[in-house]
Amino acid sequence: MTFKKGNNFWKNRKNEGMLGKKHSEETKKKIKKKAKKRFKDGQVIWSKGLTKKNHPSLKRTSKLMQGNKNWDNPNSKKNQFKKGDTSWAKGKTKENCEILKKGGEKISKTKKRLSKEGKLKSWCKGKTKKNNKSLKAISEKMKNGGALKARMANKGNPSKPELELKKLIKNHKIKLSHNSVKKGIWFRGKTQSFNPDFINKKEKKIVELFGRYWHNLPEKKKADKERLETYKKYGYSTLIIWDFEMKNKDNVLIKLRGFL
Repeated sequence: MTFKKGNNFWKNRKNEGMLGKKHSEETKKKIKKKAKKRFKDGQVIWSKGLTKKNHPSLKRTSKLMQGNKNWDNPNSKKNQFKKGDTSWAKGKTKENCEILKKGGEKISKTKKRLSKEGKLKSWCKGKTKKNNKSLKAISEKMKNGGALKARMANKGNPSKPELELKKLIKNHKIKLSHNSVKKGIWFRGKTQSFNPDFINKKEKKIVELFGRYWHNLPEKKKADKERLETYKKYGYSTLIIWDFEMKNKDNVLIKLRGFL
């Protein structure tokens, strides 16, 4: 069949093929599986290495997109941020925004899957200050009051779990105050100084919020051992709460009330 201007090939084929129909879930899976196999065998996308400058189809598509008012073009003057503009997500959190909640859940699931498959690895996994120059340099900076300088440089910004714990303590009127980096108390240890997260000076109680990743590193474990010994030397008892425990705030509340 030859096509001429004005031909409408699909006009008389409304009830044929897949026109106006949808693939079943089983067929979709088969198509997806077949596509994955093709790319594994070395097949590449037709447009790889091509741009609108060297390919007429891409140039034509680009022009069509630029002329389409509904096309979300980030380079368009209408879509660029101006002075005084605010982001659509400003002031929104996972708690009050469905889009951010779903996005966060999706990222979390992907990280867990990649971690199980062994594809998600930390750059410093298996490395120590003995065999890695970067870690050695960080370790040297953290010694002799370097921890204080590092935290001061970060302006003592509390983490998200720390803010949640602070809110929980405030709402339930637990006798603990947030110990800030600039105005809070620092305890001098053998090799470095330590700044607890929450403190009750009268009853000599300290609550530390630990992150599961950082505080499980060999170097950090050694520092944390010194931390607890330092607090004990000054007559303080310490309760450690892990970041993953903040998912169940009722249990955290029970722990806090039992400690104080």
